[in-house]
Amino acid sequence: SGAYSVATANNGDVIIIDADHTETLTSSFAFSKAGIRVYGLGSGSSKPLFTGTTAIDMFDLTAARNWIYNLRFPIWTTVTNTARVNVAATGCGLVDCDFLLGANDLNAVTLTATGLDFTMEGCTATISANGPDSGIVIESAAALGLKIINCSFDEGEFNFDNAAVYSTVAHTEFFYKDITLLNEAHIIHTAAAKGICTGTVMSDGSRLQLG
Repeated sequence: SGAYSVATANNGDVIIIDADHTETLTSSFAFSKAGIRVYGLGSGSSKPLFTGTTAIDMFDLTAARNWIYNLRFPIWTTVTNTARVNVAATGCGLVDCDFLLGANDLNAVTLTATGLDFTMEGCTATISANGPDSGIVIESAAALGLKIINCSFDEGEFNFDNAAVYSTVAHTEFFYKDITLLNEAHIIHTAAAKGICTGTVMSDGSRLQLG
């Protein structure tokens, strides 16, 4: 958060976070400067780790073109959080981030009406207890242009209460490519949602085609 406070919007600024960095947030952190990129170093369990202790959207992307790379979001063990990342601006993205979801985690990502052209690529969402609602939930039909590419959603021995990718709204122009749905994870959309889904693999090895 300290590095972000001195970054300049729309200046190509990049923030690098060391491997094995850990940080606990007690309030929601707003990504309120446009065009910032945050890169975590390390791999697997050494990726920078961010968790929280209050019922919040932990990261709130409120400015355009904020991109977050290679972070790890562990299970919350105290109170129920609404989302690890809430997307409320145009052209934002998450790449190679890992979401571990337990009993106190409702959603990994929430996509609002102002979260247009959001990209989620190379990310994982894994459940280890009953309680999580969704990996990513689309909250408004205005959220056009969602792209989910090469991501995996794993329900383990449990289930998302809603779905790995969940929408009850008529969002359009989505593009899903090479999503892996493990242990009965699934996608639920209203019939009015329109887009393309290609290369998505179900738990039984079959491929799902939508659009």
